Amino acid sequence: MKKLIFVNIGMMMFRGGGENFDINMSKALHDLGVDVEIYSLQPVFRKTNFDSVPRHFGKCTLIRAPWLYPFTQWFHKTPGLSKLKGVRAIPRLIGQITFELRAYFKLRKLNESVVVHTCELPLLTYLLSTFSHHSAYMRMPGPLSNFYDTFLAKNSNGIIANGDAYSKIEKLHSIKPKLNYVEIGVYDFSKHELVSSGKQREAYSIDQNDFVVLYVGRLINIKNIPMLMEGFSLFKNKVPNSKLIIVGEGAQKQDLEILAKHLMIDKSIVFAGNIDKPELANFYNMADVFALTSHYDNFPNVMIEAMSFGLPCVGTNVGGIPNIIFNDSLGVVVSANDTYELSSAFSQCYETDFDRNYISSIISKKYSWNKSAKEYINLLQL
Repeated sequence: MKKLIFVNIGMMMFRGGGENFDINMSKALHDLGVDVEIYSLQPVFRKTNFDSVPRHFGKCTLIRAPWLYPFTQWFHKTPGLSKLKGVRAIPRLIGQITFELRAYFKLRKLNESVVVHTCELPLLTYLLSTFSHHSAYMRMPGPLSNFYDTFLAKNSNGIIANGDAYSKIEKLHSIKPKLNYVEIGVYDFSKHELVSSGKQREAYSIDQNDFVVLYVGRLINIKNIPMLMEGFSLFKNKVPNSKLIIVGEGAQKQDLEILAKHLMIDKSIVFAGNIDKPELANFYNMADVFALTSHYDNFPNVMIEAMSFGLPCVGTNVGGIPNIIFNDSLGVVVSANDTYELSSAFSQCYETDFDRNYISSIISKKYSWNKSAKEYINLLQL
């Protein structure tokens, strides 16, 4: 088999949907005998946020480049500047293009022919596809949003997508011949021993009769967590014995803590921070409903994970979320930014006796990392 090198600029800085896809897919491929490595970012003038990558990566190569994503986040938060879409993306693009060029020259020096898998790095994918002896494929965790990305994607070896990203890219006739659909899988939590729901609730001072709403993800603007908190606040007025648990870290955490006090729900909300997979299973297991109120989400893996525990889900009608909550037995889809509709959805979940075995069975039948990894082996000709 050929060696497969994953290139993910954010892997050492944060673990979002694209990063978790690469971790899970590479682990499944490794289990099938594929030699996997990873290239990621070593920021100039600062440390990485993670000390290491999962052990199944045979080697981790760090590429030095500026990490300017925080400046883009600052533009998002600054009144006036946040509306200048072209301007706010400039810092991130400078850092990304520097990383892509340095990674290209590093990979080009490899004597052996390898397959390279990038996470939304169009320039690197194009350069390797066109000017090297390697083959390169780019996975898109979201739609192609501009002419630059579209042109580079069209001239690459191949594009991989699923969910809403696939549906939108498929409409671009120049890209369609290069486009491949590969489904995500679901993490196998069965290998970890669960703490009982009662003990987990006790550890976080949550009563057994409390109705628990769970969110898992980064605390960033696109996840629209203020909507979640405001909708929960309205719901709590109707169901006082309700709690909201927010798992994750991010740039908005301090603002969200202030908002919790403003909404007077700070006593009913738990900011649990980053949680490792074995412990995360205990949060899914003790919750009553999972909520995701994103401005956009292509096909959120955390929602699949929650449903694998039989959790009904509430999500906004954006991206691929309606394709996951595709019937009333799985949860409720609400309009984006409608906190009253969100509150009503929580009430509906509170009053409905969902069949959790049915929900988990839907997920176990449809999603498998092992199955998706076998598709990758055929697609990438490993």
